[in-house]
Amino acid sequence: ILRNAYDAVGLDPFWKHWNNRCVRTIVELGRNAGIDPKRTLEFEGEQHNALADAIHQAKYVSIIHQHLIKPVNNDI
Repeated sequence: ILRNAYDAVGLDPFWKHWNNRCVRTIVELGRNAGIDPKRTLEFEGEQHNALADAIHQAKYVSIIHQHLIKPVNNDI
């Protein structure tokens, strides 16, 4: 979204093109790892409110990240 906004007004973004990111990337990683908190995490607050949506997104991204970095048990 930010990249498109910068393009629309003729500004060069301050980040490198290889750092274009989207939350969809980590959501897909989570789904491939067997979790989907984007769908299963209960929404708190008013839906379609920008702040509430951002807080919800931060929560499910954090859950996915924690799942992906948890230590593997090699004692099996």
